[in-house]
Amino acid sequence: WKAVGRALVEWIERAASGRPVVLLAHNARFDLGFLASENARCQLGPLPEGWLAVDTLEVFRAAFPGLKSHRQPSVYKHVVGKEPEGQHSALGDVRALAELCSHATVEPLLGSSARLLREFAAKK
Repeated sequence: WKAVGRALVEWIERAASGRPVVLLAHNARFDLGFLASENARCQLGPLPEGWLAVDTLEVFRAAFPGLKSHRQPSVYKHVVGKEPEGQHSALGDVRALAELCSHATVEPLLGSSARLLREFAAKK
C-alpha cells in the first residue's frame, strides 16, 4: 500500500489541479477509515486536509426513503432494474456506483449532496 497509497494521493491531487477534491463512496465511512488505517500502517500520514466526501449511502437514504435496504446492490436494482455485475469487487462496485449515479433521480440526489457537502465543510 505504501507505493500505491502515495501514488493515489499524488494522482488525485494532480487531477484536481487545485480544485476541491470530492470523493464519492457508498458507505464512505468504511472506505475513508480503510484508507486512513492503511496510510497510518504505512506511515504515510493522514489523507490531505480539505478533501470532501459524499456518502451515497446517506444520499440514497434521503432520495429513496421507502426502500427496505439502502445497500448499494439494492439501490442499484431499484434504480437500474437489474442486479449489478461484479458485486463486492472494487472495480465492479465502482462501475455500479457510477452507473447508479448516472441513472438516479437528479433533483433529490443533488439536493442531498449539496446538504452533505455543506455539513462536511461546516465541521472543518
